[in-house]
Amino acid sequence: MAIGPRDGVNSLMIRAANQRANRIVEANIHVVLARQEVTVEGDSIRRLYDLEVTRSRSAMFALSWTAVHQIVEGTPLFGQTPESMAPTAPEIIVSIIGLDETFSQTVHARHTFALDEIVWNARFADVLVLHPDGSRSVDYTRFDEVELLAPVK
Repeated sequence: MAIGPRDGVNSLMIRAANQRANRIVEANIHVVLARQEVTVEGDSIRRLYDLEVTRSRSAMFALSWTAVHQIVEGTPLFGQTPESMAPTAPEIIVSIIGLDETFSQTVHARHTFALDEIVWNARFADVLVLHPDGSRSVDYTRFDEVELLAPVK
């Protein structure tokens, strides 16, 4: 998981891959921020916030998918830093569900990311390989690589 500019907007980016031999059709991704907060009454509670992504569905999830949540005013991550978020013990929960094209079975995956698993001011390394015959594949040896960006001034 990385936070950095995407199409000119600071964004949370989540990279997923389909390592199955089959395509996943009608895949859906759901991203939730969970954090500790204190109510007006002084009660400590765990609140959940849906983080809208620019494309939450993929008609055919065959290789990789980078889900993007734009961090704009009004979203729970706007103006946040690792230091400002740390006291809230945040977690980002990512769920993907879809249908295995070959076996017609529902497949799902879920992963929870802690604050220290988010790389700030970074972007994912390019992993898509275009072959001479026009086919594409994913270079999984670089899948978890991120490129740190120069600090914004």
